[in-house]
Amino acid sequence: MEKYAVIQFINGAFAVKFEGSDLASMKYNYHNWCSLLWNDTGAVDGVVKLVDSKLDIVDGLVEFISKPAKE
Repeated sequence: MEKYAVIQFINGAFAVKFEGSDLASMKYNYHNWCSLLWNDTGAVDGVVKLVDSKLDIVDGLVEFISKPAKE
């Protein structure tokens, strides 16, 4: 069974945000997390990816986020 993870490098820190084997759920988590980062009131700079167990990007899901803090 394939495993997937939503990984990120945001504001200078790496993190694995979600892990699982259900691709549909992982895509949902990926899109939801990217949306939350874009709507974050603080400054956000980095990248979020959905990867498989070989750390290959799944279905081209890479989001580069770079935005200043909201006032």
